[in-house]
Amino acid sequence: MPFSREGCAYQLRLRAFDHEILLLLDNSHIAEILTDVFASRYFATGGGKPELRFYCSTQCSAGWDLAMDCAGAIFVCRAAGEKPLTFERFLWTPSTVKGVGTFSVNERFADCVDTTLELFASQFQHRFLEKLLSLEPSMRLVHTASLAHNGRGVLLLGATNGGKSTLSLAGVLVGMQFLSDDFSTIDIERGLVHPFPRALRLRKASCHLIPEFASMSVGTTVDVRGETRFYMHPENIRPDALGGSVRISHIIRLNSFSDRPEISPANPASIAVDCMKADIFDHGNQALDLMWQWAGLADGVTCLDLKVGNPMATARLLRSFLEQA
Repeated sequence: MPFSREGCAYQLRLRAFDHEILLLLDNSHIAEILTDVFASRYFATGGGKPELRFYCSTQCSAGWDLAMDCAGAIFVCRAAGEKPLTFERFLWTPSTVKGVGTFSVNERFADCVDTTLELFASQFQHRFLEKLLSLEPSMRLVHTASLAHNGRGVLLLGATNGGKSTLSLAGVLVGMQFLSDDFSTIDIERGLVHPFPRALRLRKASCHLIPEFASMSVGTTVDVRGETRFYMHPENIRPDALGGSVRISHIIRLNSFSDRPEISPANPASIAVDCMKADIFDHGNQALDLMWQWAGLADGVTCLDLKVGNPMATARLLRSFLEQA
């Protein structure tokens, strides 16, 4: 077998969505990364009997680089050296691990694991959340940033490099509360956005736009695209910077950059389409069903387009707009 479950000496006990969760890991560096990832109000410290167990292993036998799995799922890993055309398959249950044949790289579920530990940890987090959220049909993971102010929750829709993280930091610096800078967990039925367990991260180019960030950054990490990010915890800015779950009042699309920030009304149907496109995990819903869910949420909130200017000026405009709403 290419891994040893008994070697998972590091444990993280968590609680989320009323589920008790146990993470078992065999690498101290990945344990540190995931401890940081899950250190927020979104994941509480667990203590009860775990309903879900997740194993993360990097200590593999000769011929294998890395290994990872969620309990009961097919185990997928990448062989050392040249990438092979076929891989072994394993079924990892609470009581045993057994080989179940091979699969081809051309098969749909052939998902190889990256050998960089930071990326490996990110992929493990992705699998973990996908499994967890699949147990909660009303919960969605969406590629948006989110802030809160005066009891109002704001989703910030934008493409990669669209300014979500930079505006999130600026929002905290002007007194708003941080929920997420890249992915948001949303209860689509209740219209709630929950804080996502991740430090606030900026690219090097974005750091120049907010000079204060350099003195607050506590380190660097590597994102899933292999890009270095400078990161910090919102509590480094002020103790109450991390917000709790809040009802969504506004969905704001970052649609362009400008010398001066500008807010204008947006069509809810168009916003709903963009929210659906930003929805990460599919729980088996048909596209039309999911579209209706997002349309219902968009119709019940204020939908806006935002031209992003200087980050601090844009954040002040956004805060003022929420205070006057």
